[in-house]
Amino acid sequence: VDMGSLPFDILDVFTTEHPMSGNQLLVVKDAENVLSDGQMLQIAQEIGFAETAFVRKEDVRIFTTDQEVPQAGHPVLGLAEVVSEGRDAVTLVTQLGPVQVRKHEDRWVMTQNPCEWHPGLPEEQLRGAATAEVCPPAGGEFPVGATCGLPYVLVPVPTAEALEAAVVTGTSPLPHDCSIYFYTPAAPDGAVRTRMFCWEQ
Repeated sequence: VDMGSLPFDILDVFTTEHPMSGNQLLVVKDAENVLSDGQMLQIAQEIGFAETAFVRKEDVRIFTTDQEVPQAGHPVLGLAEVVSEGRDAVTLVTQLGPVQVRKHEDRWVMTQNPCEWHPGLPEEQLRGAATAEVCPPAGGEFPVGATCGLPYVLVPVPTAEALEAAVVTGTSPLPHDCSIYFYTPAAPDGAVRTRMFCWEQ
């Protein structure tokens, strides 16, 4: 495929105050559906970003460097910026179905799907995947949920310092290719600090 014949945009998502510090995203506009699944994956691998999105006739497709994913947060927000054409709200059809995205002041906000809860992750299994000071989970298991089709184990840590010190191993031993989402208790102003770790080939 001659990429010169397909328009594309490169975006920096999740950043407003510090340019070039957000999540990179390539958006390829394939209005005539000329790309095959294999070609879309090849493009995602060639560009090497965490995710690459494709705008097609009837839907949008999202790929990491090793597979297609049903939906993901930063590609959906970036896609809204690309396809909005001045509108304050858009509906994107992902592999999970329609998702509504609206503009709030200078930022895009997506309507999350209801969380799908998976069996919890035992604390000892997490310790085989990460080194972190964590808050003991209720019942000995950390909750595992998914709103964009991708499961995350939700792990509370006691302080911002513990959040910054958290590290994970190179190969995920977690079931269902779970990523880890560490978070701190809410500050007096309601702010919660988070870090997400995932494993990609």
